Amino acid sequence: MKKSVVLVLAVIFIFTGALAVFAGSGKKVEKIKVGFLVLDLTNPYWNTQAEGAKAKAAEYENLELIIVDGQSDPAREINAVENWTTQGVDGIMLSAIDAEAVAPYLKRAQEKGIWVVGAIHPVPAVELDASLTLDEYNFGYMAGTEAGKWINTKLGGKAKCAVLAYDNLAHVIARGDGIRDGILDQAPNAKIVVRQDAYLPDMGMKVIEAALQAHPDLKVIQGINDSGALGAYEAVRAAGKDTPDFWVGGNDATHEGLEKIKEGGIYKCSVDISPYPSGQIEVEMMMNLINGVEFERHQKVPMVAVMSNNVDEYLARYEKK
Repeated sequence: MKKSVVLVLAVIFIFTGALAVFAGSGKKVEKIKVGFLVLDLTNPYWNTQAEGAKAKAAEYENLELIIVDGQSDPAREINAVENWTTQGVDGIMLSAIDAEAVAPYLKRAQEKGIWVVGAIHPVPAVELDASLTLDEYNFGYMAGTEAGKWINTKLGGKAKCAVLAYDNLAHVIARGDGIRDGILDQAPNAKIVVRQDAYLPDMGMKVIEAALQAHPDLKVIQGINDSGALGAYEAVRAAGKDTPDFWVGGNDATHEGLEKIKEGGIYKCSVDISPYPSGQIEVEMMMNLINGVEFERHQKVPMVAVMSNNVDEYLARYEKK
C-alpha cells in the first residue's frame, strides 16, 4: 500500500516537473490578455476595425481581446491604459485620442514589459513596438483630388465647397489640409467657404444645415470620414439640394458610405483604408510580438479611391464577412 502511495506521488512530481519545464520553455500556457482602446465605436470606421480585430483574435485559442470604447475622450484613454498597466496585460493596442497626454502612460506600460501597438494614429513621443499608421495628408488629398476633378468636369471649374474636418484632433488636421489642397490643386477657382469639425452624423447634419443657409449655392462637401459626410448627405437631401451636379464625399469606405455610392446619388466617393483588415493586422502584429515572431513592425495602410466604377469590389468585402 505504501509503495503505491509513493509511486503515485512520484508520478505527480514528474508530471508537475514536466509542466514547469514546458512553462519555462518560452511558450505561454496561460491566457494572453490584450487591451484595444478604440477611438470611438459610434464611428463606422472604428466599429468595423474593432470587428476585424475580434475576428482575428478568435483565431487564437488563448487570446482574450479586451475592447474599450474611447468615445473620443482623452480621460477614458488614459484610464484604460492605467488599468491595463496595473492589471499587467500582455499587450495594449491603441488608436490615440490625445497622443501627447497618453504618451507617459504608454511608456510606463512598456517599462513593465507590456507590448504597445499603435492603431492608425501615431504617438510621436513613444517608440511603439509596432504600428499600422495612416498617411493623413495623402488620405485627405486623394479625396480632395477627386472632388476637384468633379468641379472641373461638372461645375466648370468653380464651386463653393465645405470641408468637414476634425481639427480638434491634432493628427487629423493634416487630413483636412489634404482635402483642401487636393480640391484647389485640381480646381484653383473653387472656394472653401466652410471648414468646420463634423466627424459624426449629427455634427455633419448640423454643420451643413447652417452652411446651406449661409451659402445656398454650395455644391461640394468633402468630409474627413464617411460618418460626418453621411450626416451632411441627409441635410442636403432634406433641403432639396440633391441635384445631379452636387458632390458629397467621405473617407474610410465604410459599409454605409459604399452603399450610398452604389445608389448613384449625390454621395460620390470614399477612400478605402481597409478598416476590417486593419484590425486583423494589428492583432496579428501584437501576437507576433508576444510570440517572438519576426515581422515588419511599422507598416502603412494602403489607400484606394472608391467610386461608382469600383464600388462593387469593396462592397463584396463586407458581404464575405
